[in-house]
Amino acid sequence: MGSLRGSWREFNERSLESARNNLGNVLSIEDYHKVKSLIEDISKAEGKYLLHGDTGVHNFVFDNNELVGVIDPSPMIGPVTYDFTYAFCSSPDDLNLETLLSSFDLLNDNTSERSRIIHEVLFQLYCRIGICVKVHPHDLNDYLKSVGLLETFSYIAALTRPSLRQQHRPGILHFPNPFKRKKLTHPMCSLR
Repeated sequence: MGSLRGSWREFNERSLESARNNLGNVLSIEDYHKVKSLIEDISKAEGKYLLHGDTGVHNFVFDNNELVGVIDPSPMIGPVTYDFTYAFCSSPDDLNLETLLSSFDLLNDNTSERSRIIHEVLFQLYCRIGICVKVHPHDLNDYLKSVGLLETFSYIAALTRPSLRQQHRPGILHFPNPFKRKKLTHPMCSLR
């Protein structure tokens, strides 16, 4: 059983430090600082829910392409977006903005702002890569290929910060778009 935490922020801080310890030199210290800067935003209370806590796609049970169960819970209290972003980041397949937002639109209670969901996914993704290094090293290259973490941070910053979004015109600020349109095959897309 995990140790008790005093707040959602403390949980996020512990998760980040654990990932950082696992990562070593896999990702840069700049990546760490960028992710750390997201903690305040993603730690704001959005309501408390009883969560599954381990919504990795390996815990989804399907029968004839229909979700029939989710096994192996690790119960915890937190925002509903945690289980969503954990599930999204639990597979390196289709980790892109299109898949994220189309999956997010399927939530019954998607009252969170899209910028917050994007920040939570970036945070979860960093933590997931830390888990990969330790527990699933065979997935690491797929995560690193599909993410393009540094480009993603730059692009997301342009999309989610109004002051930058207004300036994002050709010739003023250029952020490469690391997200490519392609068929949605992420396991969460089958949850319709």
